[in-house]
Amino acid sequence: MRYQIRQRLLTFTAHYDIANEAGEPILEAVRESWFRPQIVIRSKNGVELACLRQKLLTWRPRFDITREGLPLATVVRRMTLKPYFTVDLAEGGRLEVAGSFWEHNYQFTEGGRVIAEVSSKMWSLRDVYGVEVLEAEYDAIVLATVIAIAALNAQSKQSS
Repeated sequence: MRYQIRQRLLTFTAHYDIANEAGEPILEAVRESWFRPQIVIRSKNGVELACLRQKLLTWRPRFDITREGLPLATVVRRMTLKPYFTVDLAEGGRLEVAGSFWEHNYQFTEGGRVIAEVSSKMWSLRDVYGVEVLEAEYDAIVLATVIAIAALNAQSKQSS
């Protein structure tokens, strides 16, 4: 399935609109308060798809992804010469996320096979980038990880 993600620019907290291939808004991701590093992804009728909680006192940037209080995955930024992320799945397994995070061009892989691709070239507008999930069972985890990476990029821009 293909998704479009657009960050709202004139908001006080992180706010992302997620649309389907046709451009119809289906989900939104909103940081709920200034004090809690938590972003909730919901459908337009209020059903929670995933909740991201950033762990603040860690060596590496980290987000825990849950659904209805149950763990789905943990996203960790790895620090090497070229940054990449790992997504440790709650039921076992690991996704690797590598590419150009500032330009929104990267891939999710598991054991060498591509699970999802994120690309700013997929769409014509500058502030919109596309996410193509090749395996439907990873939709929530991939979308939540993309939002986590975007949130970390936004934090890096604000601190510099």
